[in-house]
Amino acid sequence: MEIDETCLALVRVRDPEAWRRLYETTHRGLLVYLHAILQDWALADDALQETFLQAWRSIHRFRSDAPFPPWIHRVARNVALQIRRASVRRHRHEHGRPEELFEPGDADAERREEYRQVEAALARLCPNEREILTLRVLSGLSPPEVAGILGIPTGTVLSRTHTALGRVRESLRCRDALAPSGKKPKIP
Repeated sequence: MEIDETCLALVRVRDPEAWRRLYETTHRGLLVYLHAILQDWALADDALQETFLQAWRSIHRFRSDAPFPPWIHRVARNVALQIRRASVRRHRHEHGRPEELFEPGDADAERREEYRQVEAALARLCPNEREILTLRVLSGLSPPEVAGILGIPTGTVLSRTHTALGRVRESLRCRDALAPSGKKPKIP
């Protein structure tokens, strides 16, 4: 998620074109992150919209000497936690959204199935592990950036990442042993 300084300067003065570029650059990663927290694609979509609204309102608080990705992820996390707290526990159901995360032309059946298997393995993690793994692996943030977002020590980020990756690998291996086709999902 690379945002150049010129774009950020324009974002700070609320330039619509800069905000459009910012959205295009960050929305997929943020949507995956929000889904990891909320476990519901419709709520993640709502949270994504609210994240950009909150970012627009509070862009004056963004320090220009700080990296942008941790800031926008912190905004997204706060929004997601507010939504999760406000939500009444209800029956979860699939919304058919994972395919939309693939670029047109690369969403073949095998990749979608791999995505579903990895998504199922992530769903089995505890919320803290799922959030850290999503930030580290899917959003590409560094351990210190994740630590700053979550307010925990960097060493804790590293150990939880290691533990979560081990659990995902094991989950995929178990599914692999039961799979009749012999096709193995790629293990991170």
